[in-house]
Amino acid sequence: MSNTTHAEISIPLVAGLVAQICGRVGIIKETKNTILLPISNLYYCGGPLTLRGFKYGGAGPMVEGTSIGAQTHWATGFHLWGPLPFNHVFKGLANNFRTHLFYNCGGFNSFSTENMRSALGVGLAFKLAERARIEMNYCIPVRKYATDKPVNGFQFGIGYEFV
Repeated sequence: MSNTTHAEISIPLVAGLVAQICGRVGIIKETKNTILLPISNLYYCGGPLTLRGFKYGGAGPMVEGTSIGAQTHWATGFHLWGPLPFNHVFKGLANNFRTHLFYNCGGFNSFSTENMRSALGVGLAFKLAERARIEMNYCIPVRKYATDKPVNGFQFGIGYEFV
């Protein structure tokens, strides 16, 4: 059995600024008939959609440099979104772009902060249709472990649900 839940709360502030808190939690529970969980069914964290500042699957349990996944994971994001400077000059097109400051953190195989990874940064997002977006972020991993694969610098992402 597997379940993943994602939630977001956005709070409008002043002058087009929006504060956002988002989170994701996932749990895989083995059933009585399960002999061994396939590695493709496990959770992999890291990358612009789950934990910015790390390569795809680059945070969490590793064996000889290869991510082995986890049966539970959690990730949170704290964002401050704002319009582009001088967006009124560019009219409609500029409304699809937003800048953001962010702080992401997440953990694996437990819901404690003991093995937490985190990163912060600044980025530019472009809205595609109504929900999807493209992001270009400058990331600084804050809390990482020796086995992790951090991305200290620019990271590109495209997706539907970001943390």
